[in-house]
Amino acid sequence: MKTELPKQKRKLIIILGALLVVGFLTTSLVSYFVSLSSLRSQIDTTTLPLTGDNVYSEIQRDLLRPIFISSLMANNSFLRDWILDGEKDVSQMTKYLNEIMVKYNTFTSFFVSEKTHIYYHANGILKKVDPEEPRDAWYFRVREMEADYETNVDPDLANKDAMTIFINYRVFDYDGNYIGATGVGLTINAVNDLMEEYNKKYNCHIYFTDKQGKIMLQYGTFPEETQSIHEIDGLSVIADSLLATNSNILQYTRQGQNVHLNTRFVEALGWHLFVEQTEIKEMGQVNRALLINLLLCVLITSIVVLLARLTMNAYQKINETQQNEILVQTQELLENYQALEMANQKKTAALDKNELLMIEMNHRVKNNLTTLQSLLNLQSSKMHDNESKIAFKESESRVQLISKIHRMLSSKEVDLRKVSVAQYIQDLVADLTLGFRDNESVHVHTEIQEFNLDLNILIPLALILNELITNAFKYSFAGRESGELNISLHGKDQNQIELVVQDDGIGLPEGFDVENLESM
Repeated sequence: MKTELPKQKRKLIIILGALLVVGFLTTSLVSYFVSLSSLRSQIDTTTLPLTGDNVYSEIQRDLLRPIFISSLMANNSFLRDWILDGEKDVSQMTKYLNEIMVKYNTFTSFFVSEKTHIYYHANGILKKVDPEEPRDAWYFRVREMEADYETNVDPDLANKDAMTIFINYRVFDYDGNYIGATGVGLTINAVNDLMEEYNKKYNCHIYFTDKQGKIMLQYGTFPEETQSIHEIDGLSVIADSLLATNSNILQYTRQGQNVHLNTRFVEALGWHLFVEQTEIKEMGQVNRALLINLLLCVLITSIVVLLARLTMNAYQKINETQQNEILVQTQELLENYQALEMANQKKTAALDKNELLMIEMNHRVKNNLTTLQSLLNLQSSKMHDNESKIAFKESESRVQLISKIHRMLSSKEVDLRKVSVAQYIQDLVADLTLGFRDNESVHVHTEIQEFNLDLNILIPLALILNELITNAFKYSFAGRESGELNISLHGKDQNQIELVVQDDGIGLPEGFDVENLESM
């Protein structure tokens, strides 16, 4: 049992720990995936659209302002009149462009005349545009386009080829005839500062593409050598569908990372605005919550297993103590049982002795006395002498005594170890005196104390009492008209009793030889 219990205890602890781990792990994983699904749904339905709207509003304020300035320049009457007047005073145009640049804090301002192809700048005449010059292709493209303006990213010749966002606006005379192109420019660095501000402010990546997917503006989203969204992993397969619509909200996977994308076509710029948000920051919070849950799982499981182990150890100690007490009690019961068994064996031996005594008295003494009684009865019928009658009565009383003892021994209600003396002695005296019916004048007085006595003492006592009573009637009351017989029996202690049988007869004469009487 001592080897089996620890195995059961270890098995129970393992099962308990496994159930706790599985339960906590299942709960944590379910919570993790629910949080992840809720996070993605929130990004797609709330966070990203709201971010796109805010970015779009910021762009309207920051990037569309140059378009508004270029529109004012293209519709300015001074510019029109100066062109229509033949472009005579160059200083006036230079002064005008410089005031625009200073007043609106632009990087550059310009005007290109359709009539003379002269490129006017805030610092003076820069050059003449040439259809054969690749760097001047923008002007001839603007001249032929249908829209009023375009947004273009090109190096600025007037500012050491610094990458500049130009707003190229078409200029018409009062009759609607094309007379040139004007506008302002913003440096890429200035725009990048805006993009960086957007990224930090909205925790997202922002970039612009033209209608063909060419990346026009970005800030650290893709490598510098990336020119188009058709070259981007995950976007290349859906690029055409994105560019064909004005707005989209979707998810795609780039380099094993889930990316949420919101696109919108900015008509004022003629570009597509891409706002991307990854799950890195949000996933960090979810992963941190999962890690905390797992740590709590380990902690709680360890505490529960430890408490379970301590409880089992305490229970095992209590159980062992109880088992030891049971063993002690069982040993005591066994010893008591053995003692009772030995006592029972002694009792059985005593009962066997009593039974043998009863059989001996019943078959030998009683039978002999019955035979003697029959002979005396027959003799008394023929011989009418007093001695025969007395012998007959004596034998009859002794037969009754033996019958009384036999009934005592064979009674199931008698405690074979201890017998109540008073009732049995009373009955015995009544039976003995009943045999001497002729002596009705003899008065018998009894004083018998109530106490218990072993049968092996009671039987000899009954025989002695029988002898004394018989002798009293036989010798003391013979030939007398009346007499008294006093019988008393008292228990002085556990080992001593006192029996007194007293009659008022004449007794033995003085000098009577008792030894000769016993030899007779």
